[in-house]
Order: sequence, then structure tokens, then C-alpha cells
Amino acid sequence: MHATELKISREEAQELVDVEPIELTGHSGDGTYGYEFDFSSHASPELAAKLMRKHRSLTLRVGPWFYDGIEGSELPR
Repeated sequence: MHATELKISREEAQELVDVEPIELTGHSGDGTYGYEFDFSSHASPELAAKLMRKHRSLTLRVGPWFYDGIEGSELPR
């Protein structure tokens, strides 16, 4: 997860490293149009409050390009 994407510090992002992305596909399942990350069970109460203030949500949706250029990243299954 990019800390810059969430506008949080690297230390705060460390709390979220185990969040598994949910692949978002169309109804036919033919292609991926993005990924959703749900931080609700990974963020500390303090980080959850910060995310809610900044983003009004504990989930983040990103486009299919999200993993492009992330060195050493493994695409979700």
C-alpha cells in the first residue's frame, strides 16, 4: 500500500500492510477494473479516525494501474 495514496506516514502505513485487496470485476468477470482495500479491521483506532477525517471512509478504491511501477510488488491473486 502506498502511504502517499492515503496521505499518511510510512509508520502508519505499516499497520495496513496485511490488508488483502479485493479485486473489482464487472458482472461477467472478464476483466479487473480496480481493487478495493478495507482497512476497518487493520487500522488502530487512532489511524481509523485519521482516515475517516481525511477520506470519510475506511476503504480505498484504486484503478487497475495501482500495482504498475511498484517495485517488488506481487499482483493480487
